[in-house]
Amino acid sequence: FFFSSRRRHKRCSRDWNSDVCSSDLIVEKTIYHRNDVERGDVVVFRYPVNPSLYYIKRFVGLPGDKIEYNFITRTLTINGKEIDKSFVKNKERDGMIVSVFKEDLAGVVHNIETNTAIPDSSIPIPEKSPSKECDLSVNEKNESVLTCSVPKGHYFAMGDNRDNSLDSRFWGFVPEENIIGKAQAIVVSSHLDQIGLLK
Repeated sequence: FFFSSRRRHKRCSRDWNSDVCSSDLIVEKTIYHRNDVERGDVVVFRYPVNPSLYYIKRFVGLPGDKIEYNFITRTLTINGKEIDKSFVKNKERDGMIVSVFKEDLAGVVHNIETNTAIPDSSIPIPEKSPSKECDLSVNEKNESVLTCSVPKGHYFAMGDNRDNSLDSRFWGFVPEENIIGKAQAIVVSSHLDQIGLLK
């Protein structure tokens, strides 16, 4: 249902970090005009493969960007610059130990999670390039690397749970017309300390 220009939206899945899981979100539908999406925004959009489904991801790539992601080192590079991240802690999630890192995405500082305990052979890697604007290759260290050039009117989205996210690395770009709005705040959560504005 809608009230004012906002929609209350519930989204929880393993492809997002625990800050948003088991939560209700306030989604601002009118926050975006054309070309107003900023790097690092957490956005609700219609899943390009099946527009009847809503997805929530962080937009890391804007039109014209060159995105590179190394699936083995979990390194994200945008326009030739490796994105800074620093280790925070290890924690248990779904019976597994995951590592939490603080990532600085053009001034948007947020936590990401990786399952560093799993062997390289078990890391999810797409079987083929998700788009004609992308190239999936293996480097000299035998590491799988995806390189994408984001086309005009499209965005590259990733979940903050990097090893467990079905996102642009697997199905391609988000068209501008699929955007519903920016996820602004958690208003209901099973974890009281998570209620508040999203970063």
